[in-house]
Amino acid sequence: MKEEVESRESDKLENRITVPSYEDLLNYSRQVGGAIGFKDINSIHLAANLEAVKLFGFKKESQLIGINDANLNCDAAKYADLFRQQDLEVIKTKRSMQKLDILRYVDSKLQFRLGTKSPLYNKENDIIGVSYNSQQITSFLLKKISSLFRIMHNEHSNTFECSSFILKENIDSNNILSPTENSILFFLVRGKNARETAHILKKNKHTVESHISNIKIKLGCSKKSEIFDKATELGWYNVIPLHLVF
Repeated sequence: MKEEVESRESDKLENRITVPSYEDLLNYSRQVGGAIGFKDINSIHLAANLEAVKLFGFKKESQLIGINDANLNCDAAKYADLFRQQDLEVIKTKRSMQKLDILRYVDSKLQFRLGTKSPLYNKENDIIGVSYNSQQITSFLLKKISSLFRIMHNEHSNTFECSSFILKENIDSNNILSPTENSILFFLVRGKNARETAHILKKNKHTVESHISNIKIKLGCSKKSEIFDKATELGWYNVIPLHLVF
């Protein structure tokens, strides 16, 4: 399993786009399916294909170029700070990230979209920004994700938590938590108690409580109530363990 994870991480390092010129950005974005675009080091949009342009509420490519996410012409603009944090992580780590966006775009229509953000390089091999792409989710995967988010809130509710989530093998960047502890942490920070989490994960309540004690120790928390604050401080609230989705 460890070798498999390391292999995936290695693949992410190679998932890059190298462009020698601005014209190449424009040509590339127009040839690729899905919503795809590029931002510079300051998260200013450089180019995008027509699907991305329309998704963000514009009619022409020129209306998107030169603005940041706070000026998108749709509800997704509310999450500009979160998008910026993602861009900075990709630039800093030089690694791609997988994303799940549950957002309202043009005409306030809710969409579930899977995508990737990757480092954008120039021909001198310097990072000059990020590339982004996404596809709307349909069929079985949409049902599974919808079910997960109903569990997170209310099993009989059709209300979803709009946000942009990062999909990772583990929530914690340092891999100090086990896969089971990552799953438990995900539900804990969303207000689930040990009994509810045990029911969701089909585990014994006492087993979950034991894992919670380990999580507290590993995160340096003296009380369970501190776990949420610690996870939020570390930017883990908007991270979903991959195994809960796929």
